[in-house]
Amino acid sequence: MALELKRLIKNLANLKHRQTLKNKFLKTKPKIQEMKQNVEKANEEAIAFHDYVKRAEVGMDPAGVIPPMEKNSFNPLVETLTTLVSNTSLTSTQRIALVASLESSLDIGIAVTNSGQRYLTTRARATELGASFTEMNSTLANVLSGGKGTLK
Repeated sequence: MALELKRLIKNLANLKHRQTLKNKFLKTKPKIQEMKQNVEKANEEAIAFHDYVKRAEVGMDPAGVIPPMEKNSFNPLVETLTTLVSNTSLTSTQRIALVASLESSLDIGIAVTNSGQRYLTTRARATELGASFTEMNSTLANVLSGGKGTLK
């Protein structure tokens, strides 16, 4: 949605024209002159409004902002895979246990650190960071994709 200056001028002028047209004592020529003045005033006001709105900053709701991906989110996966491949002394039950731990540790969600920073990361990385972890679900995805903001 683009801000159209001409449309704003037209709308403001039309509001002022309504007042002019209500005045039954003005003859045609003075009404035309007053309407021209209405357009000039509407032009000045529209430029001021347009500039104000154009320079406005939008602040996003922190709950509706998708946090950045934590840079080392998949390090636990790489470490576990390296252990599985390089360590030949592991028994099959130990390998099965490592794979089973991978299944739950790779859940994607939001981690909130003690300092209040939010990251999109895996459960394993959130545990390494000592952060609280909220698994991604449809409700959380809807909140994050809302993207609502307010003018500051």
